[in-house]
Amino acid sequence: MRIGVNRGLPSGPVAARTHGDWQVLADGTELWSMQIESSGAEGLRLHFSELTLPAGSRVVVAGTEGVLDVYPAPGAQPDGLWTAATGGEVVWVEFQRPPTAERGDPVITIDEVSHLYRGIRGPQAAAGQTLDVTASAGLLSCHEDVNCWPVDGEARDSVGRMIFTVPGEGTFLCSGALLNDADPNTFAGFFLTANHCISTQATASTLTVYWFYQSNSCNGSVPSLVTRPRSLGATLLATFDAGAAGNDSTLLRLDDDPSDGQGFAAWSASAPANNSDVYGIHHPGGSYKRYSEGSVTQSSPICSSLPLSRFVYNDWTEGVTEGGSSGSPLFNGNWELVGQLFGACFFTGTNPGCSNPESYNNVYGRFSFMYPMISSFLNAITPDDAYEDNDTLASAAELSAGIYDLILVDFDDYFAVTAPSAAELRATAAFDAADMNLNLRILDAQGAILDSSTGSTGVESVAAIVEAGTYYVHADRTGAWGGEYRLEVEVLVDGCQPPAASADPAGISKNRYISFVPAVAEGPTALRVTFDSLHVPDPPNVTGAPGADLSALNGRSMWVGPPEQITESDVPQRFAYVAALQCEPHFMVWSTLGPINVYGPEIAPSSGYAVQGVLEGCDLGNPSSYSPPLTVSTARWGDVVEPFQFPSPSPVSQPNVTDISSVVDRIKDLPTAVPRTRGQFQPDWVNPHDAVSILEVAFVVDAVKGFAYPFAAAWRCP
Repeated sequence: MRIGVNRGLPSGPVAARTHGDWQVLADGTELWSMQIESSGAEGLRLHFSELTLPAGSRVVVAGTEGVLDVYPAPGAQPDGLWTAATGGEVVWVEFQRPPTAERGDPVITIDEVSHLYRGIRGPQAAAGQTLDVTASAGLLSCHEDVNCWPVDGEARDSVGRMIFTVPGEGTFLCSGALLNDADPNTFAGFFLTANHCISTQATASTLTVYWFYQSNSCNGSVPSLVTRPRSLGATLLATFDAGAAGNDSTLLRLDDDPSDGQGFAAWSASAPANNSDVYGIHHPGGSYKRYSEGSVTQSSPICSSLPLSRFVYNDWTEGVTEGGSSGSPLFNGNWELVGQLFGACFFTGTNPGCSNPESYNNVYGRFSFMYPMISSFLNAITPDDAYEDNDTLASAAELSAGIYDLILVDFDDYFAVTAPSAAELRATAAFDAADMNLNLRILDAQGAILDSSTGSTGVESVAAIVEAGTYYVHADRTGAWGGEYRLEVEVLVDGCQPPAASADPAGISKNRYISFVPAVAEGPTALRVTFDSLHVPDPPNVTGAPGADLSALNGRSMWVGPPEQITESDVPQRFAYVAALQCEPHFMVWSTLGPINVYGPEIAPSSGYAVQGVLEGCDLGNPSSYSPPLTVSTARWGDVVEPFQFPSPSPVSQPNVTDISSVVDRIKDLPTAVPRTRGQFQPDWVNPHDAVSILEVAFVVDAVKGFAYPFAAAWRCP
């Protein structure tokens, strides 16, 4: 049923940069507002042909009933955006940018309205009564209130009233229903309606579904439509017309999965038997929810273009369907969905109504025909993370400080975090804004909010000063279908975050050592070395000479042991500090020594390491106690002088004769020779006091030939 016509604005599109009013409030909030009127309209929809908002800002749309919808900064809308319908002939639009929002001009252009001439507002309610915004005037008299019959509540609450706008044609009414699926992790908004209602993505994007638009009791009062929960927008998954290959069906997924207590209809992939009982729930004329009852029939009239193989026919014995009921579900005796409404098949010259049910049959697209084409959607399982089921405060999963790769496919994730003493609790979530609009909160033990972040930029951060105890990080989503996110939790105990180490000012990579300068800290510090990417030669070794696979050590950590001074050369006299990796932390004041050269069998060529410090007395098990990581790399096996191979320079090079010459100069102890820490290639436990020998020359010659690093790296810690 059409309820509105599309109208261009009389003077052409209006935009925030050229129309409307701007003002700045006392708190610095910037506002842009505009009023649009279409005389005589029962309601209006606005079309934003452009809507790109700075992060942290929003657009508010209001009608005569008050604020209708809020559109937070969603990024660019390439196909435009139709708002939900307001009641009345006037609509107000306001852009709001608080002082904390991103700077930059919004791009807001309105080029069209849909002038709704029915289906939104009805006659004024009598005193003490609730307004029925689509009164039954004009509807058939034999409609039955759904709440006067013993229907299945899940089936009843799965049915929604649809408004959608077809470009160039107008705004229309239909009905549809949410379908249950096989995935226990989700409340996916799979929504079934008719192809003659929605058959393109352009129309699906304009959809508004109103939920629970029904009486509060049998023939009781009906709430105003604008007070009902709404779902805006949908993605077209599958559609089949009523032609030779279809059954007039469309499966959508709502852009926001339902979270207001809607029902999810069960369904059956088997066709209902002839003469079996069937039931309909629908919104005739866009009115409040109605009920129909009857039985499957194969008696005339049967329309030849709508064969029984693809359609279900039935006669009503109670209630009736009409315009606006299209797409609504047909249920069998077990309250399983078996079809969606196409229309009626009737004898020539008849007009389907209340008094002549023998003259026509109702026709529903057969769900059993459609099911094989959509079963992949209804039976797909979206994997959740290992922390499920953590959907409530009571079922919160325990997390220590650290970084976690998580998945949010339902609506809520709760995590319990313990602060051992007074601390600052921080949490940061990073995600793809196209997957969902994730919100983040820190809660106290009773669930009260200590801090919240509800932006739309793909990153949410919260922080709170807390006493010793257990607190909760709550992530939820309000848009799209969910997806992966990375959560970083920090418990920052005062005084337990030393500064980061810095790179060796010489800037020289080494084969069997990593070099860096410890930070100046407030007390004794232990230095932890984490193996990030062990032995990844670039370019690869020659064919037939694969290197040892050291990747099993990636992610493990060891500690820098006590340092010692070694003689680099006698002429000129040069010294260096070296330290071996060990399994236990060694606390001391490191900053007086200058650069430290760390060695051990775990220090391999073509590898990456992360160096962090932690102060004595702080929690070694809390990642927040550590300094930010310094990434240190080793050179490719055999590289002694620049250019070094890790990370790859451009152009890529192999060790060459210059590297051999440099090691030979070190053997001769020439004043211009490279430092001993660069020229040593000995296996296993490197003795830093040993002189460079002919064995190093042999190793470099092998490296020039492209042979692999020949040593393993055994794990020496418990």
